[in-house]
Amino acid sequence: QSTWAAELPVLQNREEASVPQILLDRVALQQFAPGLNSAGAFVTHRCGLLFGRVGDDAGVSVEFVYEPLQQYTAAGGIELNTAGDRFWAGALTVAAALNRVPLGLIFTRDAGAEIALNAREIVLAASVASKMPTPFVLVGLTPRGGRYEALGYQLTKQAVELSKKGFFAPSTAGAKMTLRRPVSLNHHETLDPEVNYFFVRVDRVGAIDARAEGHFCQGFPVQNRDGDVSPGAFAAYMAAHTDVPLPRRLRDFNALLHIWGRGTFEDGDIMRIGADVLRGALAEGDAEIIGFLQLG
Repeated sequence: QSTWAAELPVLQNREEASVPQILLDRVALQQFAPGLNSAGAFVTHRCGLLFGRVGDDAGVSVEFVYEPLQQYTAAGGIELNTAGDRFWAGALTVAAALNRVPLGLIFTRDAGAEIALNAREIVLAASVASKMPTPFVLVGLTPRGGRYEALGYQLTKQAVELSKKGFFAPSTAGAKMTLRRPVSLNHHETLDPEVNYFFVRVDRVGAIDARAEGHFCQGFPVQNRDGDVSPGAFAAYMAAHTDVPLPRRLRDFNALLHIWGRGTFEDGDIMRIGADVLRGALAEGDAEIIGFLQLG
């Protein structure tokens, strides 16, 4: 044991979740979830950034999901390419325009996974959380008998602080972290503490149905899932819903994200359009420009 061990961060797992519950919009969850194969397992794995609202009781309501640029391998797990993801900033802008905030990350999990969250997921989540407002929750989505089971977690404040200070090194998808500098655990130094010191369980996870107010998932293609969404896909989506008022057609996170990505509107314009979508009436000039975007 080092003589300066008393100066090391001391790991504690007494923290309780500050978020009493996580509510997930059913349509958003169905849109995010990968398909299942014949064995009832996900055909692939993915991660998404959750957006929604924080309630008066500090509970969170997730209303839509942004799927960042990412890759998955069975050996390495999920890796995000936030540096090369030009839509990451757009997702934050569109969410703000809809008066929603980033809430956390969602991961797909294998049924029968032995640990709730693995070290790679903790490192990834803490890195993202260190740049986001709190609270920051994590959702693990697992297939169960042809359906989905969602379990909720919250990173500890200490996990986020250690990430900010550069303690976390790239880790495997296992049950132990890999640290660049030691921490103190039970009066001993360690560079590979168990993952369960870095997150706590959110016991209440439920579903919400936003049909009365209006989902933010109206069927527009998901950005980044199969590359960039083409202008032709935007035109097809708009043409297929001509019987729906324009603000209602644009009440779709990915549709507004596509408009942001076209570069025709500045961020300030997107903020105005988002507010108009929420109130159900677009400015005539904005509606005209969006009409031109439908032409490709």
